[in-house]
Amino acid sequence: SLLKLSSQLERRLSPKKTTWGKSVTAPRTLRDSIKNIRMHGLRLAKFCRLEVLLQTVQRMSTIYQSSSLTAKDAVRLPTSVNSLGEYLASISDQMREYGGNKVTAYALSSLEQYVPLFLMETVRLVAIGDGFPKEFKISLNGVESLDRCCSV
Repeated sequence: SLLKLSSQLERRLSPKKTTWGKSVTAPRTLRDSIKNIRMHGLRLAKFCRLEVLLQTVQRMSTIYQSSSLTAKDAVRLPTSVNSLGEYLASISDQMREYGGNKVTAYALSSLEQYVPLFLMETVRLVAIGDGFPKEFKISLNGVESLDRCCSV
């Protein structure tokens, strides 16, 4: 991880006392290069956060198209919810392995507030029926399916 690398380099380049009382500092170009590495690490973390949010929105936007909302025989989770769970599990493992725990925690921290918001907006749109075909009728099993999506 770039953030981990830059913090380790900064620690190693911290001013050290010599026996004569003068402190030895790293050259300015080296310090600037370390700051540049840190800046790129922060940009990468922000990009990862934005990418995770966009992928989440993309997967959540297809919940209303699921046949599980109109199913009369059984309560099933929409496939997009399962797809989102698999995506989040795999991306968190990959980010933790390649970016470190701090980048992963930062990238996934906003999902805690946005996923429930996305689900509530989906429920609101389905309840209003705005933009749906006239023959679209949500079943009681579909309501139960949306409730289970919120708990997953």
